[in-house]
Amino acid sequence: SLSDLERCRLSRRLVLRFFKMTWFGKYIQGMWVRCQTSPGRYEISQVNALSKGTVQPYKIDGVICNCTVKLVCGSVIRHIALDLISNGAF
Repeated sequence: SLSDLERCRLSRRLVLRFFKMTWFGKYIQGMWVRCQTSPGRYEISQVNALSKGTVQPYKIDGVICNCTVKLVCGSVIRHIALDLISNGAF
């Protein structure tokens, strides 16, 4: 149910707090995110992996980051920057 998904939701606030930790990539595997796919459109996807150093550094809420997450939604696999992860509930 939606309340079950909400318990294992990964928010951007949580990402910004812990993404530099060595254990974070393992911790987030299997969690769910609400991510922006286009302006005004969001999708719920499952986190498959964290990739560090794969993109040019960018800022999220004043924090410099160079990570992406590999997301799975059905048969679609997508790599997105962490700034596209939403803080909003499902």
